[in-house]
Amino acid sequence: MTSAICDSRLTLPQLPPRHVSRPRLLAKLDDAADSPLTLLAAGPGAGKTVLLTEWSRRSDARVAWLNLAAADAEPRRFWRLLISALKGCDEGEHGLPDAMPRGAAIDVIQSLVSTGSAARPVVIIDDADALTHPEILAGLDSLICSRQPGLRLVMTAHSDPLMPLHRYRLDGLMRDLRAADLAMTLAEIREVLTLHGVTLGERDLGLLAARTEGWAAGVRLSAMRMEGAEYPADFVSRLALYQGSISEYLVDEVLRRQSDAQRRLLIETSFLDEVTGPVADEVTGMTGCGEMLADLARENPFVIPLDEAQTRFRYHQLFAEVLRYLV
Repeated sequence: MTSAICDSRLTLPQLPPRHVSRPRLLAKLDDAADSPLTLLAAGPGAGKTVLLTEWSRRSDARVAWLNLAAADAEPRRFWRLLISALKGCDEGEHGLPDAMPRGAAIDVIQSLVSTGSAARPVVIIDDADALTHPEILAGLDSLICSRQPGLRLVMTAHSDPLMPLHRYRLDGLMRDLRAADLAMTLAEIREVLTLHGVTLGERDLGLLAARTEGWAAGVRLSAMRMEGAEYPADFVSRLALYQGSISEYLVDEVLRRQSDAQRRLLIETSFLDEVTGPVADEVTGMTGCGEMLADLARENPFVIPLDEAQTRFRYHQLFAEVLRYLV
């Protein structure tokens, strides 16, 4: 259940057409209700926003949704936006001073939470990894560590936000869902295909699941590409390369966000089933590829570490195919 909110940045998104409900993940969000922080950390197209949209629309909680623009990562703008979300459309930013002393925003938020309705508010911050200002991070840390009884924070991010997540885990303050949790199951993939009028045999369905690795956007783009095809199974083996489909998404949403050096590293090592720093140095002629790979694995879910020390890596199957096509 949500409150009426006017600002478009605070408006709960709509569910996409032919939406597939994911009860197992909704239950995980319900189970995390007692944790001050819930983090959904996974790459683009993993289904984070859609999942939280469905959960918000079915929840009895009072939801304050923040869809941040780049300019909102400045402390004054961010805190005013958050306070507006908690106050709701009836009051908005009326009565808020143009500038608040450092720390005053936290006092206002705590006051709003403690004097609000009986329904515990949930603040959802979409794309929270955009928040890098120390004052904002310190304020959110204060809200989390104070275990404010009337407030729950839920954040989505492509990579871990710059916050002491290890401490939150040790102190029992945090629950998180990662790319592996958000990956679609065989049953969910089959349901997506059914909604698009696509039927695959068990072998081809398993191949689709293996090649997409359950990546939600990849599954949906595949279903859209196969829709109406006389032989949809023919598309499964070459999904990544069909124009206007997965390849364009991965190039636009993933590859173009990397630096020139990172793109060169990814493309020139894409033929390898397993990548290490020394091998990448030799293949590319660059130095420091090991550190670059470790950074990519933290920020890019399509670069997957194979060991705890993060010295060996592989690329997501579809991502690797797109990279090889660009060589």
